[in-house]
Amino acid sequence: MHLAGQSYPGRLENPRGLPWWRETAPRVAPFLDSPRRTLLLSELEFQENANTQALPRGAIHADLFRDNALWDGPPGAEN
Repeated sequence: MHLAGQSYPGRLENPRGLPWWRETAPRVAPFLDSPRRTLLLSELEFQENANTQALPRGAIHADLFRDNALWDGPPGAEN
C-alpha cells in the first residue's frame, strides 16, 4: 500500500456514506429552513445518482486540522 501507484485491494465502507444519508436526512430535514432542506435533499439525490465506481480508491488521512492541511501561499491569501 505504501508504494505510489499501487492498488490496495482492502476496502472499508464509509460509515457516513449513502446508506447513512438516506437514514439520517429525513430525520434532519424537518429542523432545517426551506433553502437548507432543499439543498440537503438535492445533494442526497445527486449522491444517489453519482457514479462513484470510476473514482480512485485508497487509504487517506482525512481530518482537516490546521496542522494537517497544505496551503498554497500565505495565510489569508486568495488562490
